[in-house]
Amino acid sequence: MRLHKVTSTIRDAAPWLGLTAVIGLVDYVTPSSYAFASIYFIPIFPAAWRSRAAGFTVAAASSLAWIGSDYVQRPVNDPVAQAWNYATRIVVFILAVILASTLQREQHRIGELDRQRRSLLMLLEHEVPGPLRELATELRTLPGVPAATADRLTKRSEQLVFLSDDLASLGELEASGGLNLSKRSTNIVEMIHELRAGASDRRHVVLTVPVAPLRLQADPDRLRQALDAMFREVSETAESVSVDCRSERGTAIVSIGSATMTVPASAATEVRSDDPAVGARTQLARVLVAAHGGTLLGARESLGRGQRLIARIPI
Repeated sequence: MRLHKVTSTIRDAAPWLGLTAVIGLVDYVTPSSYAFASIYFIPIFPAAWRSRAAGFTVAAASSLAWIGSDYVQRPVNDPVAQAWNYATRIVVFILAVILASTLQREQHRIGELDRQRRSLLMLLEHEVPGPLRELATELRTLPGVPAATADRLTKRSEQLVFLSDDLASLGELEASGGLNLSKRSTNIVEMIHELRAGASDRRHVVLTVPVAPLRLQADPDRLRQALDAMFREVSETAESVSVDCRSERGTAIVSIGSATMTVPASAATEVRSDDPAVGARTQLARVLVAAHGGTLLGARESLGRGQRLIARIPI
């Protein structure tokens, strides 16, 4: 095992040791008025990126080459000062190795976390929704179960399906680092009517929207996804939902909240990405609204009695 490590270190350090030798030779034949100390960092950094052991090996070789060249070219007038200069240079080389190898390990760790996240997203997207949809279907036909109980369990399983889809979408958006939007003129009022039409109980959805179309430049699929996430987040805890839409100073404002909520819309604050109290659906809506140049605001009543989400999107 130890022999394998030594062999691996030599293999990783070999090309950079050769470069160090070349730099040392040039340093030796070059007049002392030319500073070569910084040039030795060129082989140290890539060697340390390969492995910390290889970095220390090249740093030691660089220290010997630089000290040898300097000792031959410069007369020793002050041994203490010269020893101090040599020691500080060696320490700097060692710190460079530690820095480069630490950055490399951190990059590897982040890459591994990203791989695990992608695996989890694939699991959420492909493995979780199927069994939940089958469960929802079987609950409706299960004998001996009261219809109200079956409907309640079916609704809960459908909510879990939507939640897994939202988590997968949110993870994909954050992993991609941005969205490629296909913007075109989009009537947001029509989308809100479609949102109500798709609700499980349209009688409990109250709309306050303008009669005339309200158009803005947006990606219709992504905007519909944002409104749907907002609506499902609010309707999960509200018996009835109010949806308001209006334009104000060049901005389309869509407010979705519990119809019985007493907290005014003016109390809403901007939804933050680092807020642990914000659910996956709300974060998904925040990302999609922000991609359109807008902001998402939220307000919540105490004791979980209702909430309101407000999207402000430039027209």
